[in-house]
Amino acid sequence: MNDATEIHVHALSNADSLGYLGQQAVAKATGDHEYRIVGGHMVRLLLQVYPTRNATLRSTLDADAAVGDVEVIGPIRDQLIAQDSEQEGGNVFSKVLDTDQRVEINLLLARHGSSQGIRPQDVPGVGQVDTLPSFWLHQALPWP
Repeated sequence: MNDATEIHVHALSNADSLGYLGQQAVAKATGDHEYRIVGGHMVRLLLQVYPTRNATLRSTLDADAAVGDVEVIGPIRDQLIAQDSEQEGGNVFSKVLDTDQRVEINLLLARHGSSQGIRPQDVPGVGQVDTLPSFWLHQALPWP
């Protein structure tokens, strides 16, 4: 593994701000459990470390995060609810801020097997949770 890289990012729009607030809530809710930032926020973070001239930055309102073990979904769910988030589905959480702005979090679960794309999985006590192929959670990618 490479050494950690420290970066500092700033919200450039209202969408950025809401997305970062969602990521902050996820980080707080996961505690010691491993998780991965996925989706638009991960793309933005990677572009901070590996700038690309032709890339077009886009903002994303929601915070997407993935965990590798079904056993941690319930405790993370409980922590998000303790932070005043409402569960809208098995893996979708939202929180309305004082300014009537809405923070949305999508909590995903890693899936074993070779099937592609997002697939639902029923998690007892939580509901239906979207899953993604797990290869990216268990392999360290070689960086240039």
